[in-house]
Amino acid sequence: MEPLGQSTSKQAVFGSIGKHALTKMTADQFEVLAQLTRAREPAKTAARMVLVEGLIPADVARELEMSPQSVSNTVGRYREFDASVRAAYRVKKGFL
Repeated sequence: MEPLGQSTSKQAVFGSIGKHALTKMTADQFEVLAQLTRAREPAKTAARMVLVEGLIPADVARELEMSPQSVSNTVGRYREFDASVRAAYRVKKGFL
């Protein structure tokens, strides 16, 4: 297991079902991660729109006038952090 904050493999983060097919986070789960990561705007809103509301990252990027890469990077950081927390607590599937 990698230390918290260290990068995890894409397979560990996204699993075998693809990065856009993951179970959505609840709003409460998202807020905990946002607080722990000290998230800032507009990245926090972008991540919420993708991870909680289930919107497509490219659509979120257009709506928030962010680059698609920025949205992708932000969502990836949240998913990596979520995977690290799940691993630390030995939660096997889905978001906490």
